[in-house]
Amino acid sequence: MNAPINAALPQYLLLEDVPWEAYEKMSDALSDRSVRMTYDRGALEIMVVSHQRDWVKRLVGRMIERLAEELGQPIKSAGSTTQRRRPAARGLEPDESYYLANEPLVRLKDQLDFERDPPPDLVVEVDITSGALDRVGMYAAMKMPELWRYDHVNDEVLFYLLDEQGAYQRADAAKPSRS
Repeated sequence: MNAPINAALPQYLLLEDVPWEAYEKMSDALSDRSVRMTYDRGALEIMVVSHQRDWVKRLVGRMIERLAEELGQPIKSAGSTTQRRRPAARGLEPDESYYLANEPLVRLKDQLDFERDPPPDLVVEVDITSGALDRVGMYAAMKMPELWRYDHVNDEVLFYLLDEQGAYQRADAAKPSRS
């Protein structure tokens, strides 16, 4: 039997005034654990990854991969690889992320360097338990072109495209990236 999420209890730990170097060390030390770390200019949020989040992210991921296959679109998954941008003083793990238009630029790379390589073209955010930090705003600041966000409360996937001003605009439907 699954225990319901208790909305009265915080589902995350929020630390303030954390130096970038401390975040990097903790992120590296916990990289193989089931925790999700979000760093936003000194604030560090640590959240345990739930079974429900994993299930939804894999379902949405399979849909994206199948859609790319049907469209003949080359795709490379970056999964939930930590996206760190030191100049922006931000770092986080998307639930899923993909290269589509920029796939040729990263196709043969074993390691991605997010200081030099382009950001993934599409990130997936599964909102089961909301944290304290604005992850959508962080994706925009890190210039992720497209965001698909699963809203647990309304049980729907919302699609957002980054506009020329660097803000997300809601789209009626996903628009696959073309190379």
